[in-house]
Amino acid sequence: PRQFASNVLTLVTPAHNPARVTGLNSSLRGAKLVICAPEVPCGNATRKLANKLGVTLKPVSEEQKVTDVRGKVESGEADAGIVYRTDALAAGNKVDVIPIGRANEVVNHYPIASAVGATHQGLAKRFVEY
Repeated sequence: PRQFASNVLTLVTPAHNPARVTGLNSSLRGAKLVICAPEVPCGNATRKLANKLGVTLKPVSEEQKVTDVRGKVESGEADAGIVYRTDALAAGNKVDVIPIGRANEVVNHYPIASAVGATHQGLAKRFVEY
């Protein structure tokens, strides 16, 4: 296996940031923050990043999927959420993105490899190389 892709976390707010959240700081006081549950990859990454930054997060909800976090932010049910950068990009203009300083210190890596028992080993190998 080798690295195929990677992802880091970012903070998102509903478009136009009505709660005026500026980062993982005092602007979150009183704001409805939504994160992923600690047992799922985005939640584990959020926990690691919060520890590295020395911040205590007080979410109103912990979701099982990063898309659920994004959905609550897009709908305005939450004032802010921590999601992967790719999820923030997928939301388009439905969210505002607030980069998290030092987010690149907690990176999720996604490997790729061809299966040993693949029916079409040559095609699998070429795909991985591509």
